[in-house]
Amino acid sequence: MIDVNCGDKVKGDDRFGPVFAGKPSYNFYIVRCPANCEKSGNVNVYGQYIHPEESGICKSALVDNAIPLSGGVIGIGIGVGLPKYPGRPEKYGMTVVEHMDSAKSYYVFKIDNIDMAVKDIRIVDHNGFIAPKGRVEFRQNGVWGSVCNKNIQDSAVKMMCVTLGFKDGKKLNPADDSVTGFCKEVDGPNNYCAAEKAPILY
Repeated sequence: MIDVNCGDKVKGDDRFGPVFAGKPSYNFYIVRCPANCEKSGNVNVYGQYIHPEESGICKSALVDNAIPLSGGVIGIGIGVGLPKYPGRPEKYGMTVVEHMDSAKSYYVFKIDNIDMAVKDIRIVDHNGFIAPKGRVEFRQNGVWGSVCNKNIQDSAVKMMCVTLGFKDGKKLNPADDSVTGFCKEVDGPNNYCAAEKAPILY
């Protein structure tokens, strides 16, 4: 048990936090944002770090560095609006503009995404999740990028898989039509390709 003595109260409002004119309403949500969400809908993001309710959630999360281009899981805190939301320079081809008064505002924060992997190697499936089958990516100087399929030996593939905790591994053949979901185009449907702007490191 801990006993405390906080002394005399400071004059003024007894409540912690800001004093609101009315009864505030707060909500909290968890959302999964997809890869390449910067390409969908309006290119504008309103505000920075705290956004009016009119601003797109996943695009705002990209601007605030809460998710990478490959998407991820974010938390959203919703509260009372602000009289003004400052802008910032363009990011990922999206215009981040100032916005005036809004009834509600929100902020986003990082919960989980594949960039938070402990090891500097990962395998990403066509849904953008870390998986035992998919696209090989390495992290170099904090940046994730893919590995070109050319001239990779079977022994290197096995070593990558063993490093990730698997017993064995083999290279998928893009010419084999029985291999479903293989990455044959950078921006095609249901493939093993990463986010559109992800670099090729090797």
